[in-house]
Amino acid sequence: MEQLQAGLERTTPEHVGQLQAGSAEEEAALARFADFVSRMSVERTPPMVAEVYATQVYFNDTLKEINDREALATYFRHSLGGAEEVTVEILDVARSDTDYYVRWLMSIRFRKLADNKLTRSTGVSHLRFDRDGRIVFHQDYWDSASGFFQYVPVVGRLIGWVKRRL
Repeated sequence: MEQLQAGLERTTPEHVGQLQAGSAEEEAALARFADFVSRMSVERTPPMVAEVYATQVYFNDTLKEINDREALATYFRHSLGGAEEVTVEILDVARSDTDYYVRWLMSIRFRKLADNKLTRSTGVSHLRFDRDGRIVFHQDYWDSASGFFQYVPVVGRLIGWVKRRL
């Protein structure tokens, strides 16, 4: 929680600037993010990180917390290596001042999990952009227990057991 709060504090408009609401720059930044997540792969995604994210970035997808663009590229390279296919469909975008909330549907086909079935999960990304349209803050909110951990052999059985008892 401390890292999240620090990320919010260092990404205010006073520190990083902001995009003008309704501007071409705002539209381009959101389109760049949508393109980035639309077809994620080991080959395509890591090289695009520098176009989409600022050098200093707060990133948390509920599985990993990262504060550096190079570390983020490495994380994407590693995590996408376990997937055959990852696509994200943007369902809608809401803006509140300089905060953007992007609701999405993610589809993943894991190489070694879920019996090669296409899995789906919904979530929301809370984003902030700097004056250049690069992401400086990215916090995902999604059910990682249903979207990922239920497919991990031992953990998945434990999650299933807990859910049946509730």
